[in-house]
This record gives sequence, structure tokens and C-alpha cells, in this order.
Amino acid sequence: MPAFSIVSIVLLAVWLLLFAVGKHTRREQLIMSLLGIFISPGALLFAATDYRAGEAAGVAFTGFPELLFGFAVFGIAAVLHEHLPHKRQPMELHPKSKLVRPIEHWLARLCVVSGVWLFVAVAGNTIFHLPSVSAFILGGALVGVYVIADRKDLVLEALLSGVFITILIFLIEQFFFVRLYPEAAADFWKIGNLSGLILGGIPVEELLWAAIVGFSVGPLYEFVSGTRPKPFV
Repeated sequence: MPAFSIVSIVLLAVWLLLFAVGKHTRREQLIMSLLGIFISPGALLFAATDYRAGEAAGVAFTGFPELLFGFAVFGIAAVLHEHLPHKRQPMELHPKSKLVRPIEHWLARLCVVSGVWLFVAVAGNTIFHLPSVSAFILGGALVGVYVIADRKDLVLEALLSGVFITILIFLIEQFFFVRLYPEAAADFWKIGNLSGLILGGIPVEELLWAAIVGFSVGPLYEFVSGTRPKPFV
């Protein structure tokens, strides 16, 4: 089993825990996880160009562990803020409101948003010669900024998701990858192509990537589906 597969398995365990306890967020978690599967192959192949040294780490970039990683990360990022101990105004779909969108409409919007993310990433890499991870971060940041600019009520969700998914990825990769498989971890990232800033054996770009995924994916379901805060009575 490739060393990095342990990270995917642990993330799946976290995903299953959130799915078990979050009855009201299961639909959101599943949909955003499927989005993760949709994005993962292209994103990981893109990262293989100058970010991750897949062969050295024994990773097949389109293999099951990578799909599982994308599935779990996107699903966790979408609902993690729902389980944090902070006061949050309940959300709902208003049946009589123009804000409600048919499911086929907002699923199409979700695909368009993810396509824009990947397009910006590829354009940034090929046209402006940005490193692949920087281009991916740029694409995600633009998506996240657009979402919260249009829906200012989702700013807190975006920020909390970004912070806590970063902490989660750091802890899991630190304890289940870097410390368990230090040689594989040392060869996993193409450090020579990165900034050289390392935190606990993990490149800072990896943590920035996680932060942007949380920041962008956290509020994305509410944005595309038209879910709004319940009015206070």
C-alpha cells in the first residue's frame, strides 16, 4: 500500500464520522464529495508536473487513493464548519423565495464553478507560468472571493472552513505520513520547485492549498443551492 494511502484512509474515517453525526448535512457532504472526485484527477495530474513526485512516493495519480483523498477532503471541507462550537444562524431553503433554484440548475452551477477553478489554474500555469500549486491556489481563491462577495453571510463559514481544514490536513499528514514514512514523505513533494518553507516536514504550499480548498468549498453548497439563513422570529 502506498504510504500516502494512509492519509486518505484517515480522512475517510473523519468523513464517515461527520456523515454519521451530521444528519442535516449528509446531502451537502455527499454532493461536495462527488465534486471532489470530479476535480481530483485533473488537479492531481496537474500537480504532478512540478509539485508532487508521484513515482518516488509510489503514487498513481489517477488511482483509488487519490480519488478517495479528493472525495474526503471536499466533503469534509463542505460541512466541517457545521460541527464547530460557534453560534451560527440556521440555514434553510425558502420554498416561496426566488432564491430557491431547481436542483438541476444549481448542480450545473456547481460544475461551472469547478470548471472555472480548473480553467484559471491551467491558464495561470500555461500562460503566466505560475507553479501548478500556485495556479490552483489562485483559481480557488478567486472562486472563494467571488462567493463571499456575493454572499456576505457566508464569510464566517469560508474562514472557519479554511482554518480548520488546514489544521486537519496538517495533523493527519504530520502523524500518519511524515512521521510514519519519513523517507516517502521526503520524496513526495518536489521541494526544489517550491518556496522551501517547510512546517513540520510539510511544504507551506500544501497547507495553503488545504486552506484554499476549505475557504472555497466550505460555503459553495449554500451559494449554488440558494440556501439562506432562517429569519429570526
